[in-house]
Amino acid sequence: MQNRRDFLIGAGAGAVLLAAGQPAFAAPQPQKIKGFHHQPWFTETTFDLEKDGEIADKTNKAVMLVWEQLGCHFCKEMHEKVFTQPAVIELLTSNFHVIQMNLWGERKFKTSDGELLPEKEIAAQMFVRATPTTVFLDDLGVPVFRIPGYANPPILKAAYQYAAEKAYVRQNFDKWYKAKYGGKS
Repeated sequence: MQNRRDFLIGAGAGAVLLAAGQPAFAAPQPQKIKGFHHQPWFTETTFDLEKDGEIADKTNKAVMLVWEQLGCHFCKEMHEKVFTQPAVIELLTSNFHVIQMNLWGERKFKTSDGELLPEKEIAAQMFVRATPTTVFLDDLGVPVFRIPGYANPPILKAAYQYAAEKAYVRQNFDKWYKAKYGGKS
């Protein structure tokens, strides 16, 4: 009798959630994307970009979305030549909640607008067209700076530093880079 009652209570709760437009039982989604390079220091997502932002904010970090796709040569280069450098790892892990995203992915994320969308639709909304593309979000989940494509490691490290300093609020990357590094790459 107890098991039947527990089942009916659970079924009733599921019906209420379905009626409210929410899935009754969310299927677990994989953190690691099959076939992608993955770094052990990447952050596990909650699949809720606003909640990820809140978690990042509590540790004085910002959300950094790394958009990739299967077979992307430059994504592989980024993982092998940039994401393995100790100084880059320190910079990223100290300042960002790094979440790996699939340009064509079906994993569903809750956006800052409260919509539950697959990655590929979020990519389209963020105008991500090629990979790798790195998008930095503000506290509200709004994109504030992006790195479209791959560059040599010193340029990418500088771009990560620019985002960590939130220098995008004061000046564009080119002016910041020339002031900081004298225009040398």
